Amino acid sequence: FLYYIHNNNIMFQIQVFQLIVLMVTIQLTASYLRSSFIRSSVNLNTVRHSSIKSTLAEPDLPSISREIASINSLSFQSTLDTKEFVTDRKDLTIFVVDSSMPGGIQRINSVKGAVSRTIPFEKAAVIACFGGSAEVVLEPTSSLSLANRKLVNLKKSVMGNLGVGLQKAIDIINQELPNGSKDITVVILADGKAHGLVSGTSECYIETTDVCDDLLYESAQMLSSLKSQSKSNNTKLNIVVIDTEESKISTSSFGEGSRLAIASDASYYRVPNLSDTSLSKLIKDIKSKE
Repeated sequence: FLYYIHNNNIMFQIQVFQLIVLMVTIQLTASYLRSSFIRSSVNLNTVRHSSIKSTLAEPDLPSISREIASINSLSFQSTLDTKEFVTDRKDLTIFVVDSSMPGGIQRINSVKGAVSRTIPFEKAAVIACFGGSAEVVLEPTSSLSLANRKLVNLKKSVMGNLGVGLQKAIDIINQELPNGSKDITVVILADGKAHGLVSGTSECYIETTDVCDDLLYESAQMLSSLKSQSKSNNTKLNIVVIDTEESKISTSSFGEGSRLAIASDASYYRVPNLSDTSLSKLIKDIKSKE
């Protein structure tokens, strides 16, 4: 190759020389770029390693403690706000419903509808009288979803014991009074003619002055006493007897519905064609008048 260059003209020699210079330049440039890349990679790895060491370093405990204290303070304040909302004094309506026949289904459906209209603006409780006894189906609550779940268990039965139902209502009243309910309304829904049959003492129908069932009469008297006591504090106790008996016996001297209202110092209403709408309206009107 050198021999060939030597024996050819000078121009060709110059071109070959330029080509060699170009190749050397390219090689030197490539070497420089390669070394620069290696140095930058080493620096980047150093930075990453420092960052990882910083992350894994011992935490700044005083700073973290201050952050936790701040979060706890906000959480505590939020809890206080929630408690103030939850414990806000709300009126309470206690439904005592005789779910026995006749008229049990009508009273049950009326109570379910009235509860849905009462909650969440007020609290509601439901006591069902059935099977010779009574049970608190819904504890006092302002949660509509809870009420819907619990009231599924409200079904018709036979021989509800209204006296036991009123005893359970009295227990709820005594529990709620210290909690500061604004007003408490006890709504008693039953078949007036059947009131005297709950204890098997229907022979006392010959008496015209008292309620036949001793426990029912005692419970009514206790409600009347609680109503008198409530006047001395900030709670107002309303008692309502709603008689769904279709015949007029409940309004006669032999009717248990009107006598129960007298014994408990309650307002008495005879509503044979009771519905959830009429029950809600009646309760609203009673509360506005009291």
